[in-house]
Formats: sequence, structure tokens, C-alpha cells
Amino acid sequence: MLCRYYEPHCDFDPSSVGKVGTVDVVVSPPNTQSLLGYELVKGNTDNVALLSMLRPKTVIALMNAEFDGSGPLATLITEQGGPDALKQQISEADGVDSSVQVLVPRSGEPMKVEV
Repeated sequence: MLCRYYEPHCDFDPSSVGKVGTVDVVVSPPNTQSLLGYELVKGNTDNVALLSMLRPKTVIALMNAEFDGSGPLATLITEQGGPDALKQQISEADGVDSSVQVLVPRSGEPMKVEV
């Protein structure tokens, strides 16, 4: 049975996630988005901690930051990270298996995940 964990903002309670155990697949954003310093999405800053607790074989990069925004607040949002940054973080992290694969879905295309 495939076990997966979905974390749309990479904002989690470690004591709660610690009870989950090992999973096969984590779906989480690879980037951090901030509005005037307040992190709305924490992927670039918190994914390594999440992955070290869940020990997945695969991460599916949730690309929920890819949108065209306009208006006064859109200019105040900053973004850091991405799939390549996540791959680099995984390769350098203690407690995360460096063989974890990071998959990036493409809109409208089926994606095969092997675990």
C-alpha cells in the first residue's frame, strides 16, 4: 500500500508529523513565499526537516507558487527556492537520504511515480 503525505504550505507541527512514521511519497512546495517577511509557504526553509521525519523515497514538488499575480500585494511577495534548490538541500542534508527523487509535475501531463 502506497503511503503519501500532502503538505501544501510546508507549515507543520513537528510533534504531529513525528507520529506519522515513514511514507513513500511527500507532496510539498519546494519554495518559500513571503509577504513582507511573513512566510506564507515554507518549502525552501522547512522541507528538509519534514523529509528527515517522513523519510520518503519521492518528493513531488507542489508548484503552487506558479501564478501570475497583479495588484499592490503581488509586488510585495518574494520567493526563494524551487526544485533545483530542494535537490541541492537534500544532497547536503544530514538525516535525509540523498537518493530521494524530486519530481516536478507538468500541467496536463500524466506523471508516473515509482516507489
